[in-house]
Amino acid sequence: KKRRQPRVEVEPAPQIKFPDNKEIDPYDPTTFGYTEIGHVTGAHGVNGWIKVQAVTDFPIDRLCTAGIRHLKPAKKRAPRQIVLIQGKHRLDDEYLVQLQDVTEREAALNLRGSTLYVREEHVTPQLTAESDEVEEYLVSDLVGLEVRMNNENQNF
Repeated sequence: KKRRQPRVEVEPAPQIKFPDNKEIDPYDPTTFGYTEIGHVTGAHGVNGWIKVQAVTDFPIDRLCTAGIRHLKPAKKRAPRQIVLIQGKHRLDDEYLVQLQDVTEREAALNLRGSTLYVREEHVTPQLTAESDEVEEYLVSDLVGLEVRMNNENQNF
């Protein structure tokens, strides 16, 4: 007997543009357009929910909001697209997540050790409440920038 899940309507994913081969590490999806958001640590219950250890500063936006995410199984090189149906905060930085087409405990247990990602073009900058300044920066946004000391105006 297959359990019914709510269907989540998502927009089709845009065509992915990959960087030059010299700049990527085929075993590290963060070098070709993905941002890591969590690690699957196990199953929760019998209905296919998974436990995710968050590694993002904005876990509610990325682990509890329905939409397209990407999952890289432990022994695979590239993430595959999945649909996150819903998520809930559990403890500290642990979240419970329901993925489309994962309806049984065994399927959820098979995902243990996987890593969840979001495409960098889907990462929205978080604005501060009092201004329009961006509060979040990705490491890839900072690489190659010029560094200056506040008082001395020296370049490094």
